Amino acid sequence: MTMMVEINWQTFKAKFSEKEQSSLEWLCYLLFCKEFKREIGIPRFKNHAGIETNPVEVNGEYVGWQSKFYETPLSKHKDDFIASIDTTKARHPSVSRIIFYTNQDFGQNQQNTDPQYKTDIESHAQKQGVRIEWRTASYFESPFVCEENANIARHFFTLGEKSVLDLISELARHTQAILDPIRSEIIFGGKTIKIDRSSFMGTLKETIGDSPLVVVSGEAGVGKTAVIKDFYNQIKDTVPFFVFKANEFNIANVNQLFKDYGSFTLSDLIHEFQDARDKYVIVDSAEKLSDVEHPEVFREFVSTLRNEGWKIILFR
Repeated sequence: MTMMVEINWQTFKAKFSEKEQSSLEWLCYLLFCKEFKREIGIPRFKNHAGIETNPVEVNGEYVGWQSKFYETPLSKHKDDFIASIDTTKARHPSVSRIIFYTNQDFGQNQQNTDPQYKTDIESHAQKQGVRIEWRTASYFESPFVCEENANIARHFFTLGEKSVLDLISELARHTQAILDPIRSEIIFGGKTIKIDRSSFMGTLKETIGDSPLVVVSGEAGVGKTAVIKDFYNQIKDTVPFFVFKANEFNIANVNQLFKDYGSFTLSDLIHEFQDARDKYVIVDSAEKLSDVEHPEVFREFVSTLRNEGWKIILFR
């Protein structure tokens, strides 16, 4: 059963003091990617103008987004929104819809109609050929955020509790720590010497495409671990990619694999990347799996991931 997260902006401010705007931007980026199925992210430039990232195409329409954290009412920021619209159309003429995320709700006037400043912003946008979609404070209390994406919301709206985002970050650091000592090139005489492994990499990618489980074996010193690092460097910024050592599976229960990162389970990892098309788990020194006390744990790990579309590569 999915646990609902309470959306409390005071908690958000306490957790991200003096970094509220950048933290809201990250939260909205994750939610935007989830809503529009952009699991590998969206290109952007540093200090992206007008909108936070490049627009995305949705059913033939180009959609951009921007997040705005305010301590004061939205009525005081009409010019901010208009400037964002103008800059967006100047930089991205194809955009026809802009989603504005903000931690504030609109104030209610005496006639129970849209406040004039909201109407003015939307009218200005319409003249520019843009439709505005508002994601105000009430949006963050919706089931999409606090239930369907509770793992994301928990990171931003709870104190003293680790979220799945923390788990993913820790697993990424763990992967980096395993791969950092591996040398896939040699510096000699001021020059970089690197063995051309492109042929093998091509074969590996082709084999992975045909089979969810691949075993790479060879004599010690032939460069198997260097292949892992080369493969990782090629795809690390676009797909989930995690490396484990075989001796980490010397456990009695598969969920103990994550015990050092918090109260997480294999299901948490699977759920976070359920919509990702390509996702990889690498097991290094796989020959040592024969020494683990409970081999059924590793079999469960592999079976579960395979059923969820993960690719598994064993290096031994």
